[in-house]
Amino acid sequence: FGAPAARFDGNAQLSLPRPAEDNLSFVAVFATTSLASHSNWFQSPGVLGGEVAGGCGDFHFGINAGKPLFVAADNQITTGNAFANGLPHWMMATRVLSTGRDRLYVDGTQRSSALASAGLSLNCPLTVYLGCATESDGFWTGDLFEFVAYSKVLNDAERTILETYFAARHGTEPSRDLYEFGDTHRGDVAGIGRESDASVQDSAEGRGIVRISRPSALSDGDYLLWGTDLPDDYSLSTDVPPAYALRLRRVYARTITDGGGGDGVGLVSVRFRVGGLFLSPVPADFALLLDDDGLDFSDAVAHPLPGLYDSSVQSIEFEEVDLSQHRYFSLVVRP
Repeated sequence: FGAPAARFDGNAQLSLPRPAEDNLSFVAVFATTSLASHSNWFQSPGVLGGEVAGGCGDFHFGINAGKPLFVAADNQITTGNAFANGLPHWMMATRVLSTGRDRLYVDGTQRSSALASAGLSLNCPLTVYLGCATESDGFWTGDLFEFVAYSKVLNDAERTILETYFAARHGTEPSRDLYEFGDTHRGDVAGIGRESDASVQDSAEGRGIVRISRPSALSDGDYLLWGTDLPDDYSLSTDVPPAYALRLRRVYARTITDGGGGDGVGLVSVRFRVGGLFLSPVPADFALLLDDDGLDFSDAVAHPLPGLYDSSVQSIEFEEVDLSQHRYFSLVVRP
């Protein structure tokens, strides 16, 4: 898919400060063919190694004999199958401090779970290592496309959206088909959605410049995912309706999944961060274009409400946007 990766050759590591210690989620997108293993977890190949001798709150997140492995304070959970076929996969380990509940996911599916060491903070290692178990042992071989650490346990909706982003950017296999433009608009994929009262993501920006938030009708099973065809292109296009002169060349596509309420996610706010693009900050110089085919914006419809410019973050935001009738959108600008 062309996304960059850090290649670990079984003899290298990167050190960093401990990224999380209590409630946490560790996520790695990887590809490997290595079946290297060790009977001691603290000497087995580590993607993120935080082992400390002496029986304290340490951890290990790795791939032993091709099988993802998570260890929290000597308590191990792993998968039954190996994922060392050279294709991109993503794995995630989560831990709830109060209960000691550890979970291990691969490609969006929970593979293992255990209760262990409730209330024990994993704060022993001050320094941890990408690519090995310790500074000098347990080296891993493979490509690491992304590693993300959260100081919370991701809910189901957040996990589902993250999985969709990985599928579009890295070619992993999604467990649910929530975004139909992974082949054409796979840049800066992000999303909002809801599975239940306790599992909601109602604002997202991802890696890109577009944030969508404040859905008016986000109910169980609803999702809105979006991405762009040209994530690194900041050039302008004259493909606009007659009332305008220029727009960003990049086009955004969206997929709405309705959970059964029949109203999608309702109206949303759409914000573009435009700092550094050398554009006019006058709100009247912006417009949000909505289009049916994403190929010819000369007949696009402009959102009727003017944008609101925020000079503190250099952004233009459009409120009460109905994306349900148009699958593509772009931004009218003026240099």
